[in-house]
Amino acid sequence: MALAQQDLQSLQEGLIALQQQVLALQVQATSEGGVQDTVAQSTAVWVLICAALVFFMQAGFSLVEAGTCRAKNALSILVKNQVDFLCASLAWFLFGWGAAFGDSSPTAGLIGTTEYFGEAVLNQTGVSDHALSFHFQQMFCAVAGTIVSGGIAERAELRGYILYSVCMASFIYPCIACWCWNPDGWLAALGFVDFAGSGVVHLTGGTGALVGAWVVGPRTGRFGTAGILKDRHDFSPHNVPFILVGTMILQFGWYGFNAGSIMSMETVADSRTSTLAAINTTMAAVAGGLVAVLTSFLRKRRWDVPFVCNGVLAGCVSITASCPFVSHWAALLVGGAGGVCFGLASSLLYRLHIDDPIGAFPVHGACGFWGVLAVGIFHRSSDVMGGPAQAPKFYVQLVGALAVCAFSGFMSLFLFLVMRRVGMLNSSLQDQRKGLDRNFTFEAYNSGEVKNYHAFLSHAKSTHGATARWLQLELARYARGRSSIFLDSDNLVNLNHLLATVRDKVDVLVVLATEEIWWRPWCAGEVTVASSADVPIVLVMMGASGKPLHLDFGAISRDVRKNISTEAMNTLAPFGIGYGDIEMAYNKLAKMPQVQFGLLGRREVRDAIASIARHAGLRRDPWARRTRGVAARAATSRTELGRRLSRSWMQHTNPNYVIVGDWSDLEAVAAMHICQQALQYASDQDSNFRTAVCTDMSEAKVLALVCAGATIIIVLSKGVLQCPLVRRACLVRARALWPDGFAGSCSASQTSFAVTIDADRLDFEFPGASFYEELQADRGLELRAADRASGCLPLAAFGSRAADCPRAAESTRGGEGRAAALLAAFFRLLFQQIALPMSTHGSWKAIQQQSFSVYEAAVRTPRVLADPGGCPRAESSLGRGKVKTLLQSRSSLSTSLGETLRATCSSLGEAPASASLPAASPRSSSGEGPTGSGAEADAEDEPSTLGADEACA
Repeated sequence: MALAQQDLQSLQEGLIALQQQVLALQVQATSEGGVQDTVAQSTAVWVLICAALVFFMQAGFSLVEAGTCRAKNALSILVKNQVDFLCASLAWFLFGWGAAFGDSSPTAGLIGTTEYFGEAVLNQTGVSDHALSFHFQQMFCAVAGTIVSGGIAERAELRGYILYSVCMASFIYPCIACWCWNPDGWLAALGFVDFAGSGVVHLTGGTGALVGAWVVGPRTGRFGTAGILKDRHDFSPHNVPFILVGTMILQFGWYGFNAGSIMSMETVADSRTSTLAAINTTMAAVAGGLVAVLTSFLRKRRWDVPFVCNGVLAGCVSITASCPFVSHWAALLVGGAGGVCFGLASSLLYRLHIDDPIGAFPVHGACGFWGVLAVGIFHRSSDVMGGPAQAPKFYVQLVGALAVCAFSGFMSLFLFLVMRRVGMLNSSLQDQRKGLDRNFTFEAYNSGEVKNYHAFLSHAKSTHGATARWLQLELARYARGRSSIFLDSDNLVNLNHLLATVRDKVDVLVVLATEEIWWRPWCAGEVTVASSADVPIVLVMMGASGKPLHLDFGAISRDVRKNISTEAMNTLAPFGIGYGDIEMAYNKLAKMPQVQFGLLGRREVRDAIASIARHAGLRRDPWARRTRGVAARAATSRTELGRRLSRSWMQHTNPNYVIVGDWSDLEAVAAMHICQQALQYASDQDSNFRTAVCTDMSEAKVLALVCAGATIIIVLSKGVLQCPLVRRACLVRARALWPDGFAGSCSASQTSFAVTIDADRLDFEFPGASFYEELQADRGLELRAADRASGCLPLAAFGSRAADCPRAAESTRGGEGRAAALLAAFFRLLFQQIALPMSTHGSWKAIQQQSFSVYEAAVRTPRVLADPGGCPRAESSLGRGKVKTLLQSRSSLSTSLGETLRATCSSLGEAPASASLPAASPRSSSGEGPTGSGAEADAEDEPSTLGADEACA
């Protein structure tokens, strides 16, 4: 029994010991699992942070590229970088990861065959073990495509670049990554070492940028014929602070690029490797930047900030392949040599006329190639833990670098040539001149300046300043508005700005051609710059006296040296324009489209303007034409509603202000049209203010409008008082002021006076005594025609149903002598007023300000002269208290008119009895006129809304 008890006790002790051992093993297993989880979490956090830093490098690339390029292309650079990341990320998800890190053993390490279409992220067991690496490598892939955008900046189309970016992310970069970083890659099997991507990322992107820059060609005007930069300022960086800040962001992101490539933080060796990679990245960037500082200062004797920034980036690229394998002293040498490689590569590209605006190949291509070779030269013999390390062979590094260059270069060349063949690569010359930003809705810099102009009007301001303004206003109907047609009167700029505008911001140059304009230095410069920049030119042939103008441009070219003085050429010399350049440009003008313009008929002028717009590539808005067509068809409909609309249409579109002038003077005609459009702006809120220009209608229609009570606005010019139309219109208005001059008197409520406008450079001189003597002697055909026109007008043009005017039978009463007296009296009183200025050669803002004075005078004139007693408008707008004052003013004016007429008639020997003016109407105080009721008086006080036949009746 005692033995049995001892055995049982021993068994119990054994079981207790075994139980303690099991518990100890459980505790040990639990602690080891926690450590593993902690290590996995720290690795994930480290890699994700480094991936975020690499993504932030996209902002640095955007700032460096946008700042280095010109301001007119800044937005396109930013958009390309953003779109590049979007397209590259999707391509990497679908194809890139599988091609780079899938199983490549079946293809001998050339390309992966598994894990396409996102299999590396999720699989049947959940999140894949490769998901973290997939995310980190996705950022690397986007960087490779962004590098290429710098080499083809400012002249490549967005769609072509997007296609290349997709091919880069789905095939070119993944293949090279498979060779170097896939465990089964053929270069990796040879012992090729590229820790963070000097060759895989930067050399791949830099080679693609070099090929792209060569295929696309240089920017327009970048290189001269002798290999000399034509204008350094035109292609200098537009925002150096952008470059500096972008460089700092890139250097900050490079710590994630290099130190994060360890892809693990599990051991002490991993932490030390990341630390050494970060330190060497800093040392190489410092060395590259200092070498660039010294190089730029020794070459230019100035501090070149963009060059220094590129030197910093060159050092970072050079150390990327070897950052954890070399000592910090070797990192200084690698970075400094990278700065030298950048400078040499930049000079070589410049001599070869390869335009790389950002320096993508010198920084990433040349320095990436050097960085791959530097691994075989400076690799340490020991690792970060002090153990032995095997250095890669130099020839293996050289073979790897050449293989990357060959594959990336060949594939890029094939893609760029195909895209150029189908027209998807190069942007148009017009886009390059004006900037690629013109294709976007908004500008990178909202400076308020016009990005580009549809047309540039080149003219001689002394002879055709008003005509150029008129053409601007007419062509604006075919464009986005007046501001899209460049006229120097609106842009107080120097010759440098004008020539830069012609070269970079203009779709077409419109030249108002005369026989003398070609000897004007500014015009010669504008035509020469447009010809050299391939800007289309349209010639508007300004014929004199209605005759077409034909020019021999060969003779004009031969006479350049004779007619353009040396002093004038000194004005153009700073812009590199000589006699030979002008002669070459003038010889090309014979092939340019020509449009005859001048004193043509109304329809011919309209057709000429449409032809100019067509040659200039302008198109009128079709929706506006469609809207006007619907309104016109509704107004002319035969239905009852159509007839009502027709009457309303005619009633509210008959002009009540007529602009007249000398229609034999082109500048005066242009001034009349400018005045009309300026008055439309001034009377924007006044629906009752409707103007018409005498050249847009027949003479009979003009006289009918004046007879119906329309206010005359006279544009004064040299021959305006000899113009038959002006005389006849003024005679009609004079007979309205003196109704007893007619057998059938027109109502006094239909009378109004005239407004005179003194436009600049029209050489108007106020008439003296000799003018009135000549007018007194002129009793011939013109005044008899004016008599007949004043008595019976062709009112059918206004839709009148009346057969003729009630005054027709007695229209010739009074004779030519009395007509001359009436006209002379009218002119004497007219020029006692102050003529309102209108600067048709000035800026549009000045014209608009002056138009307010004309508008106020035009509106105020009929209020003073017309009888406001029964006019509700005058009463409501002026108030009952001012009606008496207006009537007194009318009475005094009538007395003045009577005295002037009597004096004129006395000098002519005529009896002034029939020329006396009536006193103010008695209805002005009682509200009832001679016709009986106030309602009839109200109807007579609204001449602007009556048909012409009703007005005469």
